[in-house]
Amino acid sequence: MKRIFLIIAMQFLPWLPTQAATLASQERVQVDLTILAGGGYDELLQRTHAVADASDGQEIRGLLAAQSKLVTIQRIRILPHRDGADATEIPAGPALGQVLAALKPGDIVDYAINIHHPQLLPQGQQSLHYELRRHQIFGEGRVNVHVPKGSTIKVSASGFEQQTIQTTAAGRTYSYVVRNDTALPEEDNVANREATMPTVRVSTFKNYTALAALIEGEFAKAVVHSDVLGQIAERIAARADNPRAAARATYQWVQQHIAYDAQAMDANGITPRSLPAILASGHGDCKDHVVLFQALLKAQGIESIMVLINTESQYQLSTTPVVADFNHVITYLPAFDLYVDATDKYARFDRLPLNRQDKPVLWLDRDGKQARTPLTADDSSVTDAAYRLDQGSMVVSSRTVSEGESALETILVRDAMQGQDLGALLEKSLVARGLRAPRGTMRFDGDVDRMNFTMNFSSQLASADHRVAIAFNPFFGKRSTLGGMSLGFQAARRANGFLCPPRTIVERYTLVMPTGSKATMPDAVDIQAAELAYQSSYTQQGNRVTISRRFTSTSKKAACDAGDYIRYQRFARRVADDIATQIRYSWP
Repeated sequence: MKRIFLIIAMQFLPWLPTQAATLASQERVQVDLTILAGGGYDELLQRTHAVADASDGQEIRGLLAAQSKLVTIQRIRILPHRDGADATEIPAGPALGQVLAALKPGDIVDYAINIHHPQLLPQGQQSLHYELRRHQIFGEGRVNVHVPKGSTIKVSASGFEQQTIQTTAAGRTYSYVVRNDTALPEEDNVANREATMPTVRVSTFKNYTALAALIEGEFAKAVVHSDVLGQIAERIAARADNPRAAARATYQWVQQHIAYDAQAMDANGITPRSLPAILASGHGDCKDHVVLFQALLKAQGIESIMVLINTESQYQLSTTPVVADFNHVITYLPAFDLYVDATDKYARFDRLPLNRQDKPVLWLDRDGKQARTPLTADDSSVTDAAYRLDQGSMVVSSRTVSEGESALETILVRDAMQGQDLGALLEKSLVARGLRAPRGTMRFDGDVDRMNFTMNFSSQLASADHRVAIAFNPFFGKRSTLGGMSLGFQAARRANGFLCPPRTIVERYTLVMPTGSKATMPDAVDIQAAELAYQSSYTQQGNRVTISRRFTSTSKKAACDAGDYIRYQRFARRVADDIATQIRYSWP
């Protein structure tokens, strides 16, 4: 589902002073959102920005590309000195592009852009979500929302330091101010990003039930008679032994016959195409998938409910409902108490992808019910690898079996490598790890339920005196290895919440050395920390060394708060220390 709002990256947010002499090195941002009585709104973005490096010029040049009937540049001025002297206003045209291309660190750019957002939602409804990005320094940030007199629109905000409301004969102005003199670091696996971003919400929806009613009405427009649909439903039902089997077969039919196409959407972003149009084209976005899936199920007597969800970082809803709270739509099957997503060609019928688990959802039914998708604790990867060492050479055979989200990660790695020489890719990776003259192959097989990754290679050892150290980690997935898991907690602290779903990672290695070889073994490790556990063991019998490592998280939620990070980070650091411990050995 397309979001019904436009966010311009913070590098495009300007501040427009009245006189050049007032300009200083301090960054400033102001955004004025004017709600129009006839529908839609205007967005005036103003900024004074000190150029930090050459990339800033490239970002600002993006302003030129954005110009259209809806986007106009009101002013761009270039100030080569931080004291505000010698301001030069640059008119639109070729000269502007040349000046922007020549920006130098220390130059100050002062510019203003106006964006007109036409009325998109039906029935005169308004929905606006705006946030300032703390990942960039913007100094003083100010957002003003101008509401016309008599409007019942609701305005709320979070993350600002000052909030005021001014009432005049023309209407109400809500003003919000915050300072951001230090950029927040970019973080991976973010949960609930809005908790750290100054955010303004503007909405005419009384509650989420009203929002659901509007979108349900738009979805109903897609349901028109189709003889082809009835024939498809009959064929599916004829091959199914029971309702659940019929629902699964219908789900698979939609997955296989309707390609996902995010561009297949109408102008307002919330109205699906008609059923005949979807079937004729063989592709559609999430709205098209769910209305077709529901129609096929209904033809077989199976009830379903379309459900709004957010696939990004939000794991909670606000008290002010906006359409931007949701960017996707899936299906709920009441008879089986099951949420399914037929838009994802790799998703299983009985399990949602991780970014759709433990998420707030809004049912598109009469009651507009708010609910939460379940958290599925079946994400695991098991690696078994055998290393055989001889004087000057090494032979490795490994196999990683992945299930759940780790299986999906393996599939995506496989897809990224399609059409390439897997042997050459493997050899390049091994050379980067310090091995000499490697030769080998790797292979992927399986499906979304269970994926296998096998790797076989031989190489020359890097050490001339054969007194070497070896660390074990034959796979390269972030979720599928202990090393990948540990990398996610390298930072000492973080600002945002983070993903912390349940999962299991097992790695077992066998190292066979020439008879009479000696190995220095690390101590076994056993760490227990609430829902987190890690055990490792190292044993030697004759010339065979066995390493076993197991990480388990029994977390009951998909996302943790930033306050939980220190505990996870300390645990991950101890795991990282253990897996970095090398097995040192010498020849007889």
